[in-house]
Amino acid sequence: MNSNQSKSLALLISILFLTGLGYCQDYPGIKKGEIEKLEGTDYALVKSKKKTGLYNLKTGEYAIKPQKSIFFYFNNSKQFEASQTLLFQLDDKRFVTVYNLKDSDTTLLLAKNKSEIIISNSWYYHNWFCPDHNADVETTLPADSIYPDNLCMPNVGLRLIKNSLIVYNYMPKIVDPLSEPIKSSSDPSKDSVQFNPAVSEYELVYPDVPAVRNSGVMSIITGEWLIEPKYQNIFYDSEHYICLSNGDSQK
Repeated sequence: MNSNQSKSLALLISILFLTGLGYCQDYPGIKKGEIEKLEGTDYALVKSKKKTGLYNLKTGEYAIKPQKSIFFYFNNSKQFEASQTLLFQLDDKRFVTVYNLKDSDTTLLLAKNKSEIIISNSWYYHNWFCPDHNADVETTLPADSIYPDNLCMPNVGLRLIKNSLIVYNYMPKIVDPLSEPIKSSSDPSKDSVQFNPAVSEYELVYPDVPAVRNSGVMSIITGEWLIEPKYQNIFYDSEHYICLSNGDSQK
């Protein structure tokens, strides 16, 4: 090895050392791994050697140590405030757990159940239901927050059927409650109004928030989508997956 090669090698080692040192300084609890920051929270998913953990960026420690699990984070903040920081986990014991990452100083665990946790949101309450295993639900929620109702429309959640995982991620189109009214096209200095016959009054017009239709079916063996996540909802009738999209269903 000549002198130029030696200098190049030394420079490369220095760069790698400094890069690694900076990495550890930024994330002291992480030795290595692929980092995915979770928008709107103090957390990040860290993936390394086929294991995934939940890392608290605020404390510099793992909230969930790396393990063989599949994680899904739902950040539909515009549609339902309470669902914007829900993290679902399917572990290697085939349990589904849901965590609330909204406040890093409180208990993360919301509910845990064998094979599935499905949530149907409304403006007034959470409807948590596990049609097949409701009696086995472990939860930190009060009892009156759990409604075992098979007819509710799923919004977010996971349901394991053999080695296929239904991923529910649907939110309807709503009016953005935090936005400014749409300006009048005829007079941009004024807000748009429309007549509401139900109350016989004129009301301000607000922009819509588009619907979220990202439900699909994933193989837990390969990690590939068996049914692409582009549907409103997906149901299983013991033989077929029935995919609902904009009110139309297909098998």
